[in-house]
Amino acid sequence: MKKIMDAYYYMFYKFYKMSEAAPSRGMSDSKAGLVIIVLEFWFAASILNYYEFFIDRHLKISKINFFTIWVILCSINYFAFIHTNKWKKYIIRFDRLPPNKNKLGGWVVFVLAVFVFTNLLFSFYLLSKIPRPR
Repeated sequence: MKKIMDAYYYMFYKFYKMSEAAPSRGMSDSKAGLVIIVLEFWFAASILNYYEFFIDRHLKISKINFFTIWVILCSINYFAFIHTNKWKKYIIRFDRLPPNKNKLGGWVVFVLAVFVFTNLLFSFYLLSKIPRPR
């Protein structure tokens, strides 16, 4: 479980550093958290799409369900990163990594983000293949 949490914090670190490199540097911790929330939301949406395609073709997901998922993800990320200020010690810790290891980690985070987005697009493609009543 610790390795998973370290990977989670490393992903936050990379998005934090990306936000710090942007012209608008303020609230980089919030920006990094938001990127992670969006990736998690896309992943959850793709799981629901796959569920609808493979298991329950008549699944109806309301706006309140999406809102509930969004609130849960925001709460988890708020308490994991922002509320405790734990993210600051992880920024310092990951700044100490050797440059080659940090670069490799950056590529892993990039590939993971592209995978989540591509997975979401593919799940919507599959949903489009379900015959709908007219």
